[in-house]
Amino acid sequence: MNALQKLQNDDLISVASLELLADPLKDDELDNFDESQFNIPEFKSEFPTLDDVLAENFDFSPTASPSNSKLGLNHKKFGSLASFGSYDSLQSTSLRSDASQFSIVKRIKLKGVSANIVSAHKRNAGFPSAIATNSIIAIGTTFGYLLLFDRKQLLRFFLQPPEDSGGISALSFNVDASRILAGHERGTINMWDTDTGKVLRTFSYMTNAPVLHIKFTDDPTKALMCNAQGAVLLMNFRRPLGLRVCDFHEVFSGSEVVCLEPLIISNNVSDHPLNIYNPFVIALATLRKFIIIVLRPKLAKVFSYVLEGHHSTLPVISWQFIKLQVNQSSVSFDPVALFGRDSQIVFALLETSTTGATGVRVLKTLSLGYSLTNLIWFNNKTIAVSDQKENLHLIDIQSEEILETLDLQAVQIVYATSAFKGLANEHKNKPSLVAASAFACYYSLTMTARQLLILGQQSVHVFVIRTWFERINSLKKSKLYTEALMLSREVFQGTCKAVVGSLGPQKSFLLQNSRSLLNEIASSAVASAPQQGSVDALEAYYSDTIPLIIETCCLFKIFEFTNEVYNIFEADITARSVFLSSMQSCILSDRISKVSPTILKDLINLNIDMETISSIQDIILKLDISTIDIDQVVKLSWQNKLFDAIIYLYNRAIKNYSMPLEELTEFLRSKDGDNRELVNTILVYLSCCMTGRDYMHGSIPEPLCRNAKIQSWKFLLFDQPNATPVERFPNSKLLLLSDTREFLNVLSIAFGESEFTTTEGQRVRQRIIDMIMLLVDLNEKEFTSLQLGSIYVFLARELMKSSLNLEPEVFSQIVNYLTSTKQELKSTKIERERVVTELLINGVLSIDDQNLEEKLLTANFYSVLEFMYEKRGEYYKMLRCFCQMSERSRMIFRFIRSVLYQLDHVTDEQKQLLISEINQNISLLIQIDPAKSANLLLVELKLPVERVTRQLSADHEAQVVFQFLSGVVELISRDKISIHSIEQQQSAEGLNNSDSSDALPSSSSGSEWVRGVVQQYMKLAAVLQVESLETFIRQSPALTLSSKSIEDAMHICQGYNLGHLVSYLHVRAGNHLQAMKTFVYYVDKLISSFLKYDSESDLGGNGDGFQSTSEPLTFEKVKHMVEKCAKLLREMIATYHVEEKHVQDSWFSLLDTVVTPVKCKESEWADSFKHLLFSLLNSMIGYISLPNILTKVFADTAYDSGTYDDVRHLVTGMFETCRYESTLLTITSQLLDQDIFSNFLALKVSATKGTRPISMSCAICYKKLRNTVTSSAQTNVDSLRSSSGANSGSLAVFQCGHGYHVDCLSRSESWEEVITEVSGLPETTIRNICLICKSRKDPNFESRQSVNPNVGRGVSASFYSDDGSGFGTTGTLSRQKSLNSAEKEMEDHVARAHSCMYRSKRILDATSNQNSVQSSSSLVGRFRTANSFAYSSYSYSSSSSALDSSLKLSLKPKIVPNKNIFDSND
Repeated sequence: MNALQKLQNDDLISVASLELLADPLKDDELDNFDESQFNIPEFKSEFPTLDDVLAENFDFSPTASPSNSKLGLNHKKFGSLASFGSYDSLQSTSLRSDASQFSIVKRIKLKGVSANIVSAHKRNAGFPSAIATNSIIAIGTTFGYLLLFDRKQLLRFFLQPPEDSGGISALSFNVDASRILAGHERGTINMWDTDTGKVLRTFSYMTNAPVLHIKFTDDPTKALMCNAQGAVLLMNFRRPLGLRVCDFHEVFSGSEVVCLEPLIISNNVSDHPLNIYNPFVIALATLRKFIIIVLRPKLAKVFSYVLEGHHSTLPVISWQFIKLQVNQSSVSFDPVALFGRDSQIVFALLETSTTGATGVRVLKTLSLGYSLTNLIWFNNKTIAVSDQKENLHLIDIQSEEILETLDLQAVQIVYATSAFKGLANEHKNKPSLVAASAFACYYSLTMTARQLLILGQQSVHVFVIRTWFERINSLKKSKLYTEALMLSREVFQGTCKAVVGSLGPQKSFLLQNSRSLLNEIASSAVASAPQQGSVDALEAYYSDTIPLIIETCCLFKIFEFTNEVYNIFEADITARSVFLSSMQSCILSDRISKVSPTILKDLINLNIDMETISSIQDIILKLDISTIDIDQVVKLSWQNKLFDAIIYLYNRAIKNYSMPLEELTEFLRSKDGDNRELVNTILVYLSCCMTGRDYMHGSIPEPLCRNAKIQSWKFLLFDQPNATPVERFPNSKLLLLSDTREFLNVLSIAFGESEFTTTEGQRVRQRIIDMIMLLVDLNEKEFTSLQLGSIYVFLARELMKSSLNLEPEVFSQIVNYLTSTKQELKSTKIERERVVTELLINGVLSIDDQNLEEKLLTANFYSVLEFMYEKRGEYYKMLRCFCQMSERSRMIFRFIRSVLYQLDHVTDEQKQLLISEINQNISLLIQIDPAKSANLLLVELKLPVERVTRQLSADHEAQVVFQFLSGVVELISRDKISIHSIEQQQSAEGLNNSDSSDALPSSSSGSEWVRGVVQQYMKLAAVLQVESLETFIRQSPALTLSSKSIEDAMHICQGYNLGHLVSYLHVRAGNHLQAMKTFVYYVDKLISSFLKYDSESDLGGNGDGFQSTSEPLTFEKVKHMVEKCAKLLREMIATYHVEEKHVQDSWFSLLDTVVTPVKCKESEWADSFKHLLFSLLNSMIGYISLPNILTKVFADTAYDSGTYDDVRHLVTGMFETCRYESTLLTITSQLLDQDIFSNFLALKVSATKGTRPISMSCAICYKKLRNTVTSSAQTNVDSLRSSSGANSGSLAVFQCGHGYHVDCLSRSESWEEVITEVSGLPETTIRNICLICKSRKDPNFESRQSVNPNVGRGVSASFYSDDGSGFGTTGTLSRQKSLNSAEKEMEDHVARAHSCMYRSKRILDATSNQNSVQSSSSLVGRFRTANSFAYSSYSYSSSSSALDSSLKLSLKPKIVPNKNIFDSND
């Protein structure tokens, strides 16, 4: 087994375990190691203490060689023969944690090591300060001593440093544990040989700063250290000429590095890219950031992450190789860095490509409810975290669940406070480091061989995750059987958390253990069952236990064990019922396939008692046939009509496929009534047998398949000897009469099998067909028309598939049925059409058969006729078919177009026949689509519209003519018919005038033709569809194609007394006032007519302005017209901005019209008009001032006899509307002010942003800009002029990036005057201009000073404003664009403000509130002032709270001191 396979079989991939893979005891053996299981003898001898060692006069000098005989030690390389806690657990009782013995983690105190720690303290060796483990244990003390123990806790060496270097603050073993580095608080580092106890190197780095961290890498000649100065150093151990030296290389500095961890790459993952390229990965952390760097091929940072947390917390780091699923077939092992601070933990994956490139990806983050002090990987699924309250938390990574929490206060963890206070001193007593140093315990927790060692002040404790069988056994001993069973299930399923060791060879042990658990749980459940109580309570009690037992048996696949459990529960009726119900659910879900006959019998009896017979059949079908009592179940199935079960038993048990058919058919023949379920079962089973498929699933076994098919055909062709004609073929006759269609479908599917392609198969097919026809002849009266139809369809389709021999009479019967017009066959029309079409396609029926055509016409088989006519080339007849088929009628125009213009094989004669047919069916085409019909007739066929209308008028009603003209008008509106083409057509055709009053006027003018079409359309629409006419008047562009069309429309509407349409025509003509007056007048006449004739009278056309119609005038029509009038008035105000006076007059006129009926108290419609009046008043609010509405209402005599209740809701509604409008106005004003202020502020920030010069020289004097003396900046032109002749020492940098000395710029007189209008008054602004940009834009511009033409030529993009100011460089270009967009947005705000304030002023004006009016006018004035915004100079003043101070902007060159430009970090 190679190393990678070794890792794949292990659940835990850690650095420590990778180092120990070469040890004699393998990891999987450690997982399953149990002292009691392997009968390890008890270790009797006592561990030697430090006193014993000292009593032997042992020399502690570093150069002294220890005596092996005195210590009794073997100085060979230590092997990991046992865990640290195993020997201790054998000799005495271990110190357990506060958690119960069922906890996941067990804690063991290393008594031998702890005794020596106490003894060393008594001998003035100091307290323990650091611990490190590999194959041995090393403990450093506060006085600098180093104690080395083997895995048996025997003290190997007690080492004293060669000089007083302070306490040991850091320890680190190399990979093979042959060397150990000890870092001291005074900066000294000692390297010890663990085999001899000699010091090999003693060195320090420059200062005596405490060593915070020291780490060996996977290269034994290199190590890393971090001291209190915050520097990270790489130590390179060399031995030139036998002299041991150490070279220091600084890797990282400049920040307080408080934690580091190199990635140890084991040789066991030799094929990993990290091992091939070895980039030397280091993870380190400061208080603020976590960083991963690589040293090869060059020093580079590959990842950084900002750490957040309380200042009293330190960051921690831990590496681990974990198994990742690359795809479905392969996994990979990649290192994951676990780091965190305070309450946050982050998992970062280090990815390495095949080329050696490294990258880091954050996998997930965890948020804790406590502040951590250290964290360590237990395995690749579990981590251990210690917190500031000295608790140890075991956390599952995937579920983020805290599995267990242990109290560590009794351990008295050692903290390296003094060393980290040294780090705080080096960084000026940084408070965060001082506070965090109290919880520094980097070298108090260490992990090796899946054992966590924690160093206390007087002891060392080992924390180990219990193996799964230890946890199960402990639960069993405590009689917690259910908990033990649940844990066993989790282990078996692989979902157990914090599990150590794979199931592997221990699976049989787990199954055997689970059997005993199940037995114990069942026995305990029966023994502890309540003796009193209701049956429901007892069922609930057993429902907590029995389903768990059965599901466990299903999970472990120990089905036979259910018999033993059933024997325990059988005596209790309730327990037996619950057990059988649970078994049934498992059987039906396919989790159990085998049960004992006893259980099956009781299960069937239970369903019989509960009257759930169908469940019995489901159970039988799910069980293995070997577990079923055939005789018992067959009798039961026949008694309860379980037909599926009968088929299953005969097929599987007896291997007989014909017997179910015979017995089920005989059973069907003996039963009367509805037997559809049985018939369906027989037909499905028959189909399966004919096609070789098993009735339940799969296929019939090959040796039995052919026999099953033969037996099926014999069953169908069975004929009794000497039978009467009525008794022939009893089986087929029974099935054919029971379900004709499905029986024939079964035969059709069977005929598709390969057997029927042979000669013998064709003979059998012919025999079956003959049998069916014989049955029809002999029993014709027993078949219904639908059944006969199904038979004929079947015969027709079989006739198409193969050459069958049918008598001519039979074939004639088939055709007659297929084209039958019987009402009972109407539902099969589509199917019969399809069959006839297939017969025509396959040549069974002749296309030229005239008799068949007549039958198809009689049966209305237009789709079949369409196919026939297409094959004949009779396209004009196809047109009739299209017209008769509603589902295909929309395709008729595409068909006509393709025949006339696209198909090349169509002759001219065929086209003429088609056009003739079109002329005869114009009305049908128009009913299908008027617009497409008009396009076909007028545009494509170029028929005169007068001819079409005359033909339609003579043959059809006016409705058809109207539909045709509506299509023509639609084409005109969509520009499908042009006036020019009409003029050409009329001149070519020579149209004559018609004497008919409906005929169109003939003229050589196309516009007059359009006018005539529109006139005739409107006349018909006024009579037939007034709604269509209204839509046409309001929207159609065809009304404006002729100059006289609107006048004609008015005359037509007036002639038919459609006053509201006249109003819409006035709107189209632009006469808005006349439109309102006409509509109000029309409503007035309408109401008067309604009141005069009441609801029983019609509108008259004899002098009162109304046309006689067939429909009575109702109040709903009057109400609808009033609402239309109100809608028109609102549109006039909103769209056309009609003056307020005319709007008010129109509203009040309409109001007077509606009030008139209210005054007639005797009228029965007074109340109805009163409600209409209130609705109208509500519509007026927002368009007419509220006081005017109230004045109008109360001045009317209609309210003299009324009460306040009549107008209360109106008055309150108006006041609520007023309050709403006022609030809306206030909020709108505030929002606009806020938007304007925000945009001005953005403009100010952009305008005042600093500009960087693009050249280091002045564009006028060519001298360097930095050579002048720094002085205060000048900010206006006058000061520039006053400084002329003096060296002001200031610079002027334009936004284009060109820089000048202020003195040079003032002498060149490079300014201009800009006149703008502010608040209606002209204002002059003087500003500087860039000489270079101005000269480029205006070649005639000459400055008084020469300008360096080369300055600024390197600019890649230039932008010039309208005023000549240059804005060079790509960066300033984007700034200019932002300024322009801000200006445009500001102008949009001002436009919206004008619109909003105009309407708000009108509303407030009507309230007679002078203060509000003045405020509104002031605000409007402010917005108008804002509208005069100028880019070069802008001044805005507002009295609102948002703009409480005057804001002035002026785009001028930025004048900045020399020093601020060149000394800035930007």
